[in-house]
Amino acid sequence: MSSAFISKSINLITKEIGPLSLTEKNLILSTLKKVNSSNESQINLIISPIIQKIKMDRLTQLPVPSSDSLESSQYSSYLTLDRRHAIETYTTFTTGNYITTFTWNYSQIFSSNFPVSQKIALSLKPIKNIIQTLFHPPQLTIYPNQILSNKRIYAEIVEFSNQSYIIPNYNIRYHHTFRVLSDTTTQVLTLENQDRSVSVFEFDPILELKTITIQFHTPYTLLKFPVCKSIITITPGNPTIISCPEFSDTSVFTTGDKIYIINATNSNSTISNILNSPEGYNVLYSVPNYYINVDTTPYPADFNTPNIFFEKQLFILEFEIKCM
Repeated sequence: MSSAFISKSINLITKEIGPLSLTEKNLILSTLKKVNSSNESQINLIISPIIQKIKMDRLTQLPVPSSDSLESSQYSSYLTLDRRHAIETYTTFTTGNYITTFTWNYSQIFSSNFPVSQKIALSLKPIKNIIQTLFHPPQLTIYPNQILSNKRIYAEIVEFSNQSYIIPNYNIRYHHTFRVLSDTTTQVLTLENQDRSVSVFEFDPILELKTITIQFHTPYTLLKFPVCKSIITITPGNPTIISCPEFSDTSVFTTGDKIYIINATNSNSTISNILNSPEGYNVLYSVPNYYINVDTTPYPADFNTPNIFFEKQLFILEFEIKCM
């Protein structure tokens, strides 16, 4: 084996896999000395197994990450889900149609005045390689007269249902359990985490979150929610008369309840801005009409039929999601 052949072999190997250690150079020399041929046309064939051997040796010599280093690579992302931005799904029961499912599209883009039509969830960090979720107890307003005798509410993240607990016989899956603190006959449920074992769910890593869909269950069926959004008609006056053409006024308005008008328009933008105040308005009643305490008589009567949200039906869900 000529020195020129050995030199050329080392140069080609270095070009392929980078600088060589003394041990690797000795391996190359000892291997080449066993080769009888110095035919340069076969040099790639000769050095190929040497290159593979060095690559494998380098892989086996990589340090194994310690549990401390793995822990330090983890981080928590905080996700806020506002019902005003959810895509809501109705489910048909024998007693009628009720909202049972809430879906949010995920975005990191934050704007203090983003339009409701974007339907987004907000987080401060990318949500990838999810290994754990912690669901902070929400306060929920549900449809009345539902059976909550065991004083438990179960929450399922639908996208992660292949990794979940399951209630036998009812095929109900869930990730988090809450104890109902309020009276089970009330519409407004005050919830708490029973203990960490049910407030935290640990996953085999889930690569990425693009949407998040939440369903709430009793042990036997889906939890039913009333609508939180409708449209109103505006009749100019002092005060301004409002009416809900989608439902009976008495079924959706209660004196003192707060509503938020979100897209009222008028040829005079001043009154549009007043009606769309982010602070909302308390609904008042004087036979036979419901009204809000705004004087619209100085303005044109060309109001649209704007959307409103009922504050008592709104909620915000907060997740702490551990990623790695």
